[in-house]
Amino acid sequence: MNKTMAKFLSDLAKEHFGTDYVYCSQPYSCMLSEANNTFNKYNVPSEKQMSINKTEKSIDITIKPLKGSRKRKLYQIRLWACG
Repeated sequence: MNKTMAKFLSDLAKEHFGTDYVYCSQPYSCMLSEANNTFNKYNVPSEKQMSINKTEKSIDITIKPLKGSRKRKLYQIRLWACG
C-alpha cells in the first residue's frame, strides 16, 4: 500500500521539528492536522517529481505537474513551526 501525503508530511514534520504541531500552507494556511484531512486522499509522488528544501524554520516541498499538463503550475507546500 502506498504512503499517503498526510502520513508523509506528518512524519517529515516530526523528524525535522520534533513535533507535528506545525502550520501548513496548503490547501490554505492552517494547522497540519487540519490539512491532513485533504492530504489523506493523495499518495506521495515519486522522488523525481518532488523536491524538498529544509531550513531551520521551515520545510518547502515542490511537486512538479504531471507530464503533459503544460498549463499547470508547480504545487508548493510549506511547513513551518508554530513558535
